[in-house]
Amino acid sequence: MLALFDLLGVILIGLLGAISSRSIQSLDPGNRASALLELLKIESFTLQQQTLVLGASAAMAFFLKSILSIYSSKKILRFISARTNSLSNGLIASLFSQPLTSIRRRTSQEIYFSITEGVASITIRILGSIILLASDLAVLVLLGLGLVIADPLIALATFVGFIFVGYLLFSTTQKRGYFLGSELSFNAIKSNEKTNQLIESYREIFVRNQTEAFISDITSSRARISNISAELFFIPVKSKYIMESALVFFALLLAFLQFYLNDFSRAIATLSIFLVAGTRIAPAILRIQQTLVQIKVTLPTAALALEMIEELKKNRTEQVKLGESESNISADSFVSNINLDSVDFDFGPQNKFKIRNLNLEVAPGQFVAIVGETGSGKSTIVDLILGINTPTNGVVTISGRPPRVAFKLWPGAVSYVPQNITFLNGTIRSNLVFGNATQNLSDSDLWRALEVAQLRDFVESLPLGLDYRIGEHGNNLSGGQKQRLGIARALISNPSLLVLDEATSALDAQTEKDFNDSVQSIKGQTTLLIIAHRISTILNADKILYIEDGEVKASGTFSELKSLVPNFELQCKLLGL
Repeated sequence: MLALFDLLGVILIGLLGAISSRSIQSLDPGNRASALLELLKIESFTLQQQTLVLGASAAMAFFLKSILSIYSSKKILRFISARTNSLSNGLIASLFSQPLTSIRRRTSQEIYFSITEGVASITIRILGSIILLASDLAVLVLLGLGLVIADPLIALATFVGFIFVGYLLFSTTQKRGYFLGSELSFNAIKSNEKTNQLIESYREIFVRNQTEAFISDITSSRARISNISAELFFIPVKSKYIMESALVFFALLLAFLQFYLNDFSRAIATLSIFLVAGTRIAPAILRIQQTLVQIKVTLPTAALALEMIEELKKNRTEQVKLGESESNISADSFVSNINLDSVDFDFGPQNKFKIRNLNLEVAPGQFVAIVGETGSGKSTIVDLILGINTPTNGVVTISGRPPRVAFKLWPGAVSYVPQNITFLNGTIRSNLVFGNATQNLSDSDLWRALEVAQLRDFVESLPLGLDYRIGEHGNNLSGGQKQRLGIARALISNPSLLVLDEATSALDAQTEKDFNDSVQSIKGQTTLLIIAHRISTILNADKILYIEDGEVKASGTFSELKSLVPNFELQCKLLGL
């Protein structure tokens, strides 16, 4: 529809040129010009009045085209922006409904790049470009029809000339654009990964005197990104000047031919139509060429997100949806038991480690520990219990339901403390509330959790107490303080089931003893499942499972396990236990 305004403007300018040139020669406007003047009801106007009306009408047509184009572009961009957000949110939700093994197939930077730049490339840079492409094609079709009616030969020459120039520009830049797009994506991910590695492993890298090597890799990638960006920016600039030069060349060539072959009035009219149409056609063809190159450049970036979307479609895990009967279940109906029945788990062909025929029952109020050598499968078993990974065979339930369902039915009833605790760049208060934002927590709730985690005295000694900022990754805290803060966070919701994965490994002996005393104080009230390397933390466990190569080799109390597993007995002797 908007292209009709362009066509109308071109026709009016062509008519204006025709009547002006013929008036100079004291000639009649001609049959077609007269028919148009009659159609517009201005055939009886003076030349000056006709010129004013035609010029003002043409200007109004182009002005309305611009205003309506701005409005429609805004609406289109808002629509695409909403789709970008929707697609990104859907991709994030789909990705993090997958088992952990699926999530870890990509690096964190690849995931981040896909859900941000990748999704934006699909919607804004590709689909948005296709919409603009359709708009410019509509302009070309309508202007082409108008030119054919005015002068078929000129129409043919105009379109052949400009399309040929546009094709040459596209063919000479599209392969280079695709290559540059691939290089840009690769170097962006590589630079971010190296920067992240340098931040996370700074001490190790510093001691090994590898800091400069990492910086060199990062700066090399950033330099490559800068060079690629400059070259990509130059491609449309170069195309613009080439197309402008082609417009001037074709105009001069047409003027020469028209004045040589036709009379003055016809030459002026034809040249007027060409110049006006050319100023619309040339930019449209240039935009089409640049849009096609932009799509080529963007495809490698979009490919990462598209590949992830396709993979998630194949491996889609059903979202947890609660039935009406389950959604009304009361919070106090939670039973803190765990059951694993004939569970098998396989990481896939690239990893030979497997969990085989695992059976486990944890009764409400029990203190159960899992021990074993490094790599025996302890943390893998915890991931299966928490529903983070899905068993290849067998069934895992918490309170009689799959873990994901249980967490939705009874939020806060289960808490987990990992080996490596994640911290917000904020205060102690915000880090305690982290993951518990839906609960109305008072300061007394926070202090209670800190006390059980043996951290209250330390926090009270800080200048701002709960509002003390711990820095990014908890950099203002020691390793032991970080672990205790993580334990306090898990205790905030008064969980009925508490799972700790090597959660006391960074505690000193006295703090560990104090924490063990606190654990004993909640034993019986809270079901405890502890993955432990430090045997001293599980002396009073009701049941201990010894894991070896993904299987339960033995289970029993501390004294029973010593008699059943020689290796466990040896470790106890070395520790004087």
